[in-house]
Amino acid sequence: DLHVRELRHELHKHAELELDLPETKAIVEAELDRLGIPHTGKYAPSGVVGYINYGKEDPEKAAAVGEPGHVTTIAFRADMDALRITEKTGLPFASIHPGIMHACGHDTHTAMLLGAACGLKRAELAGTLNCRVKLIFQPNEEGEDTGSQIMIDNGVLSDVDFIFGQHIKMAEPTGAVLWNKGPCMGACRTYNVTFHGTSSHATTPQAGHDAIAMAVKAANDLYIMSAREFDPFKPFIVSIGSFHGGTAHNIIADKVELKISTRFFHEEVGDLISQRVRQICESAAAELSGTADVEDGASAFAVGLVILFNWQVLDMQSWFSIGSFGILFEFPRVILLALVCLLPCLTAIYEGVKIIFNLNSPKYHPGLIAALVWVISVIALSASSALAFLPIFNIN
Repeated sequence: DLHVRELRHELHKHAELELDLPETKAIVEAELDRLGIPHTGKYAPSGVVGYINYGKEDPEKAAAVGEPGHVTTIAFRADMDALRITEKTGLPFASIHPGIMHACGHDTHTAMLLGAACGLKRAELAGTLNCRVKLIFQPNEEGEDTGSQIMIDNGVLSDVDFIFGQHIKMAEPTGAVLWNKGPCMGACRTYNVTFHGTSSHATTPQAGHDAIAMAVKAANDLYIMSAREFDPFKPFIVSIGSFHGGTAHNIIADKVELKISTRFFHEEVGDLISQRVRQICESAAAELSGTADVEDGASAFAVGLVILFNWQVLDMQSWFSIGSFGILFEFPRVILLALVCLLPCLTAIYEGVKIIFNLNSPKYHPGLIAALVWVISVIALSASSALAFLPIFNIN
């Protein structure tokens, strides 16, 4: 635990963005080298993939799923990128890069997977691992050109039968494992909206067309839409994360840009949101004699990363024996952070501790990683005579 904690601190200190993660990648590669785990960076810029139990076979030539000679392969995935947030924690290992911070826990995810790698490597050396394992360290979970799609397009999952992902959750006690069958993480779709008006002096607003007024009206109508136009039993979120416009206090703005993020668990809800965002923004602009350009689905999330479904037939009680489990799908506070994997993700494992500030806050800090659930779980599984859950999947 202490070493994994130290890794997390080092990763936190070297927070980086999107596909440009040279320092983060170097930390991951150095740890894999220390453990004697071969790895490659071929699947994405700043991405790293480690290989365990591939024997003498070249991992790059491993038979794909369904091909002759294929060997059962399980992947574990962690995201590595940070956010554009100025850290205000005052921690001794706070980010050394101004305006960039690990405020969503990706430093913990990466450290946890490195800890799991240690246990899995020991199992390989002990001869108790009866499958191959791929360790996927993914860049750019937060950005628009998502690293998961890049890695998948480059074949990272071609030989993978099952994949596990996880995300920390602060509201639960340390050691809790939360999992649910069926829908687990919402689909994500984003919108970039630009309102166009006409500038004038602030003392003669009638001579111009106020783009700020257009955007304010659209924002209010979007929030009213969320409260009154959708089935409350089909959870979704519409949030405006960026509102920028104007150049001076005495000039009516001729341009305003909104960045809108949505999450949803039902495709028909996502489609209706897309339709209404466009209608509301264009209508708000037209009412004030302006125009609105709506870039629908600006994020790569909208292209192929849809609602995440955990495998329906998996029985957690069959292979976990560390206590009762909570339910991830909480309607009052729907967990809508995207786990960007296209294969059915089998589980979501969380490590929670007492904190004051939530995810994506400049004062976010998960505290000491005293009980790394993923590390403990994976080591427990891999150290058994065979990965205990394999019989459930009818893998020979």
